[in-house]
Amino acid sequence: MEDVIIIRRKAKKNNCLTYNNPIIKMELPRGRFLISQNLANTIGVAEDDGLMFAFNKKNGNAYVFKDAESDAYILRRKDNHSFRFTAKELQDFFISTFCLDISQKVFYFYVEKNADDRGYYKINYK
Repeated sequence: MEDVIIIRRKAKKNNCLTYNNPIIKMELPRGRFLISQNLANTIGVAEDDGLMFAFNKKNGNAYVFKDAESDAYILRRKDNHSFRFTAKELQDFFISTFCLDISQKVFYFYVEKNADDRGYYKINYK
């Protein structure tokens, strides 16, 4: 018998992460943000709707909320499971607020399913 090595494709594990949870995925260095459909449903946003972010660097907290202003981050459909937009300046706020190690190129942020009294959803980095 020949010495044959068969390589099988491995299933991606991170896709389930973004499909089933309210997740924001941030990709460096371009500052691409992916918003899971689960998060979009939680916040109540759809394609062409806007998101805004609030940061408290002192406490290391970040928040996301729906916003209709013209300067909001507008969501575009990536696929059936997520939306996306690109914003390098927003990426810098995430890096400094959560003290991220930029040698890593992908970060996942979990968003709480319940809004606070201002309508803000807290973003957590685990």
